[in-house]
Amino acid sequence: SGTKTGPYSSIVIRAAKTTLGEQPSPIPPAGYIQKDISIPEFQEKRIQTHIFEALAAINMEHLSEVPLAQSGVAKTVDRDDFNNFVHGIAEDIIAIVDRIYFLINEYRYRLIVPEDNRRKRMLPKINVPENYDLLIANNLVEEIKQAKDAGVSPTILTELQMGYASAKFYNNPQVRDELNCIFELDPLPGIDDDSKVNRLTNKGITEVDYIISVNIEAFVRRARVEQPKFYTLPFADKRKQLEKYANEVVKKNSEQVTENSEQNAESKEPRAESEKPTDAPLDKPADDKAPKPEETKADKPAAPADKPAPAAPPVA
Repeated sequence: SGTKTGPYSSIVIRAAKTTLGEQPSPIPPAGYIQKDISIPEFQEKRIQTHIFEALAAINMEHLSEVPLAQSGVAKTVDRDDFNNFVHGIAEDIIAIVDRIYFLINEYRYRLIVPEDNRRKRMLPKINVPENYDLLIANNLVEEIKQAKDAGVSPTILTELQMGYASAKFYNNPQVRDELNCIFELDPLPGIDDDSKVNRLTNKGITEVDYIISVNIEAFVRRARVEQPKFYTLPFADKRKQLEKYANEVVKKNSEQVTENSEQNAESKEPRAESEKPTDAPLDKPADDKAPKPEETKADKPAAPADKPAPAAPPVA
């Protein structure tokens, strides 16, 4: 018989000798041969662990898809620490680039421009960003959900939503700018419609603010169509444009209320005497020959007198 070295090696089964009391040979002889997968699983876990530790060395372990040991617990990200770390790397990179620009400028223009101050003014200036939106969208969604469950102020929620819009639609500037403009100009952010109505009823907000809040998406899109550079305008100018749209709605609603009131008043106004219905049928012709009730016998014309009889002939 051959030596068994793996699941795909040759297996030779020797027939049992029933005379010596041996067990009969299995049927089928080898059964279902299963491949050992423990080694690939171990290798996969080892690779994922190395990836996580490599990212953790540069404070970017949140970019790894390896979950925590505790099931159902989301990874927490220290925004400030992460932002400071990336900012430090950016500072070092810009410092190196500035040194390279300085050497190139000296090499090319030292003889042409002998004044040092003039050559320094020729160097480009590179600004180092202060904030970096490098967190993945899933972490931001989880953070917004936790903030809502904790009852955080609507203003903070609006800022978180603006950050999520910038991270989610970073490659679509038009959608990103539209969403940020909506969050910025909404006078009642994070408040449901019922609360808005209650505040308007109790005179806690103006009618203009209420109309802008409930129509914020339509107003922003309309302003974008009428003014292509609307998103880049100062806040005061954008707010003034939305107030103009809201006043148009107020005026239109007032005219509609006035028109409905006039229609209701006309329907309740009493009709004139000439319009009142009469008991006599309208289709019966008047009888000119019938005597009028106010006429008396005295008013009737006298009957004509009888004609005189003819005279008798004379007697002879």
